[in-house]
Amino acid sequence: MAQSKLDKAEELFNQSIKNFDNTNDLGELAMTQVKLAALHAKQEKFDEASSQVYEGIQNANKSNNKFYISTAYKEAGRVYFLAKKYQAMIDCLYAALGALQLEVDSHAKQHAELYLSLAHAYEKLNNSELFKSTQAKAEKYLKELDDESAERIRNYFK
Repeated sequence: MAQSKLDKAEELFNQSIKNFDNTNDLGELAMTQVKLAALHAKQEKFDEASSQVYEGIQNANKSNNKFYISTAYKEAGRVYFLAKKYQAMIDCLYAALGALQLEVDSHAKQHAELYLSLAHAYEKLNNSELFKSTQAKAEKYLKELDDESAERIRNYFK
């Protein structure tokens, strides 16, 4: 991605965070914070990314919205993936799955993304047994999605 586009995205995220700071919508504030954290991680600004993702997780937890909590931990996993901290990534992804277990909705897309992310982390750690089992769980959820969504998720790490 061109640096000018990254700078513009960062500017928009920072403005959104500033706007959400004046509201009680901690869930949306958290989502913006973790997306900014992922952007920082893509630019290899890992200290800024870690700080931002921590704030996002704290706000998501305060929101008491399990989907926001799950998404915040999923994005934290993305930050750790980009930093090549695969065990921390795995810990965050399991926290995300734990939050989803408390939801009534199955959130098939979120489950598929989380299990595929876990499979990828286990592959990076050369753990073929856990790679295969989490890949199989991902495929179970992918079958619940339309073909286009499933393919997009399958290609996330390619």
